[in-house]
Amino acid sequence: MLLGRKKIIRNIEKNHNKVCFKPCGIQTKNLEQIVLEHDEMEAIRLSDFEGLYQQECAERMGISRTTFSRILVSAHQKVADALLHGKAVIISQKNEYLKQKEGQTMKIAIPVKTNKENPAAAPLFGKAKWFAFIQDGEISIKQNSAEGGQAVVQWLTDEGADTLIIQQMGMMPYKLLKAQENVQIYHSGFERITLEEVLKKFEENALVLVDETQMNEIIKQH
Repeated sequence: MLLGRKKIIRNIEKNHNKVCFKPCGIQTKNLEQIVLEHDEMEAIRLSDFEGLYQQECAERMGISRTTFSRILVSAHQKVADALLHGKAVIISQKNEYLKQKEGQTMKIAIPVKTNKENPAAAPLFGKAKWFAFIQDGEISIKQNSAEGGQAVVQWLTDEGADTLIIQQMGMMPYKLLKAQENVQIYHSGFERITLEEVLKKFEENALVLVDETQMNEIIKQH
């Protein structure tokens, strides 16, 4: 069974996806970029902005103080490099650290074509007949009885899904999902891919976290 290897989930309380800084007067495409990971940005926020002691920061993120210190040092080095050498600072589009609701673990939802073992991912979101749900390494496939993207969003919310992996989706369902706290949407590409292949890519952190710019590109294929 895939997803057997447990990741250390780090609590990320704020959405840092839209953070981007660059030197004035130079286009981003002409600059070398420094990529801050989500946990590095969160470490800066807690320690440098909120002014918390490192032990409290570590507890907020659900990690050891040693790990927090290592993350913060890495973040400070990256920011210093950008400021000293005129580089752009962006936030990684791959966020494997998700804040979980108390007492819950990550629950992934993926539209699939059938309810058979290892089905192919369904290209469409709202019209998918089946959805695979993955939690704690266990896979269950449920029939989608909702009609239309907005109704599916409500159904997934009721199911407690906080991570969605899609191929195509309309803008309205995307905005409804992004309006919810801590919901993450990943893109699995447009090519045919099986459920096991999707989960393997997700476990390897090889899927792109979708933002509005990428969503516009996805809609062109919708």
